[in-house]
Amino acid sequence: MQNNTLQGHREILLETTRESLAVDDRGRLVGRVTIDDIIDVIQEEATEDIYEMAAIISDDLEVRSVMAIIKRRLPWLLVYLVGTLFSGG
Repeated sequence: MQNNTLQGHREILLETTRESLAVDDRGRLVGRVTIDDIIDVIQEEATEDIYEMAAIISDDLEVRSVMAIIKRRLPWLLVYLVGTLFSGG
C-alpha cells in the first residue's frame, strides 16, 4: 500500500513541477529542490521504514544479540508462513 502512495505522490510531483525554491524564515532564497531530490528522499525513507519493520537495519544488527534479532523477526516470519499456507503456495 505504501508503494502505491509513494507512486501517487511521485506522479503528482512530476505533473506539477520539476523544481521548487527553498526559502528561509525571512523569505530569502536559499536554494532549490529538484524533483530528483524529492524522489530520492521518498525512496530512502521508504527503504528505511521497510528495513526497520523487517529488523534488518545494519546498525541495529551490530548492537543486538542473536536472540534479540530472532525475537524481533519471528513474528513476521510466522505471519509470512501462515499467509503462504493459506494461499496454497
